[in-house]
Amino acid sequence: MNPTLVSLPYDRPDEVEAHRQMFRSDLRFGEPTWSMEFRASDLELPLVAADETLAGYLDEVASLRLEELPKDESFTDKVRRIVWAHLSEGQPSVARVASELAVSGRTLQRRLREEGHSFAEVVETLRKQKAEALLQDRNLAIYEEGYLLGYSDSTAFYRAFRRWHGTSPREYRQLSSS
Repeated sequence: MNPTLVSLPYDRPDEVEAHRQMFRSDLRFGEPTWSMEFRASDLELPLVAADETLAGYLDEVASLRLEELPKDESFTDKVRRIVWAHLSEGQPSVARVASELAVSGRTLQRRLREEGHSFAEVVETLRKQKAEALLQDRNLAIYEEGYLLGYSDSTAFYRAFRRWHGTSPREYRQLSSS
């Protein structure tokens, strides 16, 4: 069963062949959110088999992420959590995060400043930390990690990673696994 249409919330990358192979459907880039459309008849098909390996892996990842959450969240921690939840949808905006916290954009910026942070720094630090963690997973292609971190294309991810570490993601992965 393949979707009939996949909408992606980032600009069209220079190379889309991997997207076509993965989804085998029409692609739309620059959409407001991720979405997939299926034929109604496909949605009525029974689920033949669950992927127990994937389910186990996802349960483990979810448990690890829950353990990472602090018990007494600071305002900055709340911002990080919301940014992480939406990072794969593209560059997070102050307005969206503020809305989810039920504060104004100015209040969000002020409260972050009071804790010694800025919104841009929170996003950048989160991306850097998550990039390092994601590179440990050899099942993910490096360009996929860039998309999970909200970069519009792999080139933007490579530039940011080189700025952080002075090396490419591929070299970092090879060095960290040695």
